Amino acid sequence: FYSRRLGRAPQLADQYGGSGTKQNTNIIAATKLTGRLANGLSIGVMDAATERVTGPANQTVEPQTNYFVGRLKQEWNKGNSGVGLMLTATNRALDNWSRDYLRSASYALGFDGRHRFGGDNNYEVSGNLAMSDVRGSRAAIAATQLSSVHYYQRPDGDLGLDTTRSSLAGYTASVGLNKVGGGVSRFYTGYKRTSAGFEINDLGFLSRADQQSYNNWVGLQYNTPTSWYRRAQLNFNQWTSWTTAGLLTGLGGNINAHAQFLNQWWAHVGYNINGLGAVYDDRTSRGGPAVREVFNRSFWAGIETDHRWRVSPGFFVNGMFRNAAGSWNYNVDQSSSIRFSSRLQAHLGASFYRGVNVNQWNGNFTTAGTTHYTFAQLDQKLTSLTTRLDFTATPTLSLQLYASPFITSGKYTNWRELNNPRADAYQDRYKPFTAQGDPGGFNFKQFRSNTVVRWEYRPGSTLFLVWAQGRTQDGVNQGTFDVSRDANNLFRVRPDNTFLIKSSYWLNW
Repeated sequence: FYSRRLGRAPQLADQYGGSGTKQNTNIIAATKLTGRLANGLSIGVMDAATERVTGPANQTVEPQTNYFVGRLKQEWNKGNSGVGLMLTATNRALDNWSRDYLRSASYALGFDGRHRFGGDNNYEVSGNLAMSDVRGSRAAIAATQLSSVHYYQRPDGDLGLDTTRSSLAGYTASVGLNKVGGGVSRFYTGYKRTSAGFEINDLGFLSRADQQSYNNWVGLQYNTPTSWYRRAQLNFNQWTSWTTAGLLTGLGGNINAHAQFLNQWWAHVGYNINGLGAVYDDRTSRGGPAVREVFNRSFWAGIETDHRWRVSPGFFVNGMFRNAAGSWNYNVDQSSSIRFSSRLQAHLGASFYRGVNVNQWNGNFTTAGTTHYTFAQLDQKLTSLTTRLDFTATPTLSLQLYASPFITSGKYTNWRELNNPRADAYQDRYKPFTAQGDPGGFNFKQFRSNTVVRWEYRPGSTLFLVWAQGRTQDGVNQGTFDVSRDANNLFRVRPDNTFLIKSSYWLNW
């Protein structure tokens, strides 16, 4: 369940909206009931209805919709074993404007379970199975198949786009074995498979379907202090992924280490490899053929100082070494926690990224019946600042503030198109693309802030007052980067403000 689906930005605003169209969809009414019974059964039920939103010509940009979520979970064996069931349902009141763009109904049913066993219950086996069914007009289901979650239209795939369908069904399943305690060793091994037709994005979150993966982790945890550390961890990870038809899409591994020293400082370091052997990216051409990946090596490292200090800074850096194609990047991140008093704390973080991606997708173009899947070299810079403030006035009254400006720009050069995307030699995979001229660039700026006042007006019952502000500027000073100029331009943009009141009441039955 992905709660941001409720009250979302109208999905058809680009189609029928205007400058005065609402930025968010109002919730007409909603009810949530949660509880836990004495026999170990947990219950959660939520139902919400959102309004119809229209554009300037009274055309629907978001239809009236009803969302339902139900969850049951039964535990036994002192909480070491349990099974669960979850049901979600989305139903939209579509009309002539929205029928060909949005699904009319979406349902998902899932089961999950876990069981701990062995001496002191140090081992756990777990798994889940979920099924989905979405329905709508032929145009809406065709759009679902064409979306980035599914890409049924891939010319070298075997899924087959079917524009006559009015429904789409699928499943996902996983099973895993985990060692959670006992000695210094821990491990996890697990397999997951998601069919091409699995779709839950009406009320859940799924970035891609048509995937199977096998993941392994082994960890060593040293929690007994020695003469130079208080505790330490060493982790080994390995992952492999395929499409459901068996095309290898990921093969790599990672080693990382963490240690807390006697002075309470932490040190972290990690090293990754990916793209081992003949590995293909079936998403990079946005519905086009799969492209063979380049072997990559990357790293990350960081230091955290003593969190007992009034000002506790931390520093992290990560990056990718230059690969055979010429791509590379690095990111520097600094964060500091500040404790003004026991009631007032703050967190300040600043980040800067610089990178060159030689194989950045830059559009698909169809001319004379031929589709050109194009890529370019992207030189990008990015900076962001994150501020958090927490103030506790009384045990029942508190204030939280979050604010983050974000600035990025990039310039495209060396525009190419796919030639032989699965070629062994990198230089044979692309050829020059000159049909569209200059590949261009971008400059994107955004500011987001949230201010929340929380008041527990009676035990277990809470009132929230929320103010959210957003500013966005896109397309000004494209391809160039100047922090001072871009920040000034961002805060000259007219903001969007949202105010929300939320209340909960605890029923102690």
